[in-house]
Formats: sequence, C-alpha cells, structure tokens
Amino acid sequence: MIRHLVGRARISLARKRFAAEGLILLCLARLAVAMLPFAMLMRWFGVVALQNSQAVEEQLNPSQTRIALGVQYTIARWVRLLPVEMGCLPQAMAGSAMLRRRKLPARISLGVPKGGELPAHAWLEAGNIPITGTAISDSYAPIARFVGAAANEPLLSPGQGRSE
Repeated sequence: MIRHLVGRARISLARKRFAAEGLILLCLARLAVAMLPFAMLMRWFGVVALQNSQAVEEQLNPSQTRIALGVQYTIARWVRLLPVEMGCLPQAMAGSAMLRRRKLPARISLGVPKGGELPAHAWLEAGNIPITGTAISDSYAPIARFVGAAANEPLLSPGQGRSE
C-alpha cells in the first residue's frame, strides 16, 4: 500500500505531486460532502451555467488534453485504490479543483435519473473530454451545470461571482 501512496521510484517527482494532489483533493471532497450542507458545496462547484451553455464545449489543445486525461486517470486510480467508497460527487469536485488549478475549462453536471429509480448523479467534463462519472451520465437528465474557470479566464475564489 505504501508503494501506491508514494509511487514507484522511476516516476518523476512532478507525477508524484500530481498523484498526491489528486489523493488529497479526493479525500477533502469526500469529507466536505459528508460534513457540509449542499449550499456550501455549491460554492466549490463554480458559477451556474445555462442548460444550453457551450462555455466548456471548446476543443482543448494537445497539452490541455494531456493534462485533462492525467486528471481523469489520477482520480480513477485513487477511486480504485482507496479503501473507502468515493461517490460521484467527490470525484467531480476533486477533478474540478485539479482542472481549475491549471486554468482548464471544467463543467460539473448534476442530474436526476430519467427513469426515476436511481439516485442523483454528478459528472465532470473538461472541454470535450469526460473526466468522471460520464459512463452512466446518458441515463440522467441534467438539472444543473456548474462551470469552472476556462483556460483563458482568471481563477475566482469560491464565493466570488463573474463580472461581465
């Protein structure tokens, strides 16, 4: 287990830091979901977007794509390795925080099941790349979308709104 936490010796220090960041953010997001009311969690998500918003549908350039796929891999890896269950919401929150740190476009979508049986679901996309929870997102109707910082926009603090 220690090898999974620290990583292999042949992995670069930058990749180890990236993996450690994913682990820390995933654990913090899991704690936040367990302890904080949903209204406070919404500040972490970003600005509410219109249903037909194309704000993060832009194509990512190759270096942004590589980073987004790295976030996708890191979150998925820790979800498999951690002994506690990480639901879809902490995964989306952690991935969004990692993308926002790198000023990449991110969109968290919250949805309810189309059939009405399953619980609600959250998924994360970066531009045109699915990051977390998108494998089953087609069976959900989105009710809210939260847009994080785009690649060319300055980062905002969680309580701050965007000015037009």
